[in-house]
Amino acid sequence: MKKITMILMAVLLMAGMASAQVGFSVGGGISKLMGDGSEHFNMGFNGRLAAFKPISDNMYVGVMGAYNYFGLDTDGLLGEMEDLPGVEYEVDASASIIEILPMLRYFLSPNMFIQAGGGIYMFKTKMSFSATYLGETFDESDDTTESKAGISLGAGFAFGKILIIPIYNMIFTENESTKYFTVNVMIGLN
Repeated sequence: MKKITMILMAVLLMAGMASAQVGFSVGGGISKLMGDGSEHFNMGFNGRLAAFKPISDNMYVGVMGAYNYFGLDTDGLLGEMEDLPGVEYEVDASASIIEILPMLRYFLSPNMFIQAGGGIYMFKTKMSFSATYLGETFDESDDTTESKAGISLGAGFAFGKILIIPIYNMIFTENESTKYFTVNVMIGLN
């Protein structure tokens, strides 16, 4: 229910902004998990949508949504496991994160800005593990979906309709916050 409410809030915010002076942009980039366990995931990718409306000469309010995907570095992970004679391993895992974030963007100059926001991060992890030893196969899998609050901090450069935006994200998870960094290229649609 929380997910549906947040998605509806984001849609309503975008619909409310659907007037003159709203700038829409679309883009994508690379994503990198940081922190404990992140070394087992490859660099990922993301797709991103944004809508911003000016509220003063330098200040904009908006909403940004993104999908981030990270695949497992199976070679690195299996390389760390001990080679036991007669044991065969198969491991697969992925993580994906959907962001829905109300944002503020402040232009320091016509071509440079900072932005900050907070909202909901919906993340999903999938894992499967299979080991065969002496003809016996052991299988284990897990599929977890969670929604948590988090923050996003970024800075960017505008070159006409092209934006380059590095963004740091922190999701407030139970033991330790989940962090990741993205570098994005976006194109203004209007």
